[in-house]
Amino acid sequence: MINIFFFELVTTLSAIHYIVSLLKPSHHLLLFMDSLDFVAAFDSLLVLEPLYNKSLLGAAGLILCSGIDICIQYINGKDNIQADMLFQLLLDEYHHKFPADCICTFTPPRDLLPVQWRQSF
Repeated sequence: MINIFFFELVTTLSAIHYIVSLLKPSHHLLLFMDSLDFVAAFDSLLVLEPLYNKSLLGAAGLILCSGIDICIQYINGKDNIQADMLFQLLLDEYHHKFPADCICTFTPPRDLLPVQWRQSF
């Protein structure tokens, strides 16, 4: 079953993949998440759902191969205005409120996803 944790995991895995694939990748990545369970999952690299563990290990592999330093911090959901607007696809409102930000859509790299997830996108 696909839930919000699935989308958070795909987004995070895609962000890590994108950063480490750049010609001049950053050495640091700071992510804010409004799920304590998600922060704990990345701290321990362990969740109850085996399919999610594979993606966590995939992210760990990217981190180890690239040497990127990743920090995932908790932010209260009500304080996470930008993420909430993006999640709801309120792109015009977002651009009006945060005109300096550049929003790009993406398709997750299918080869990073477990086979069971590849048809979801």
